[in-house]
Amino acid sequence: MRIIAGSARGRVLKSFRGPGVRPTTDRVRESWFAIVGARVVDARFLDLYAGTGAVGIEALSRGAARCVFVEKSRQGVAVIRENLRMLGDLPDDAVAVRLGDALAAPALLAQQGETFDLVFADPPYEDGEAPRAVLAALAAVPTLLAPDALVTIQHSRRVPLPEVSGSLRRQSERVYGDTQLSFYKVETE
Repeated sequence: MRIIAGSARGRVLKSFRGPGVRPTTDRVRESWFAIVGARVVDARFLDLYAGTGAVGIEALSRGAARCVFVEKSRQGVAVIRENLRMLGDLPDDAVAVRLGDALAAPALLAQQGETFDLVFADPPYEDGEAPRAVLAALAAVPTLLAPDALVTIQHSRRVPLPEVSGSLRRQSERVYGDTQLSFYKVETE
């Protein structure tokens, strides 16, 4: 795995093995960043089920102002911190790495006053309920999302997600082999 573009372009990321660990491929990551384009610059980014931190680190490399990584594995958190070191000195408020449950994180982050422009969630494929659960957890805390926020759920294409979940409405989907990206935005009335 490597950083595809931005200030850290070409740098190789460390990874780890573990149950349910399936890093987002370079191809899917590159496609996702092509879709979001310039929205990443100065964005507040939330990386749920962060794993190695590849997606959030790519966002920082491409100009995101802040990234919060949430990962339940201690080994994953250690790898994220190690991978972040290669970015060099970042402002103290640019990064937060949280050890914890991605389903509980949206409510906790909202209580702490966090708001995000971009959210990327990559729950384990073997847990077929996790994509719907994280979507519902995000939709349940509307203050967590900026008015024009884009939420992306990476999941198996065999696990369909609803068109609407709370205040979130699906805008589009992209399929890459068994991987599907489902894009949601806050529905305004």
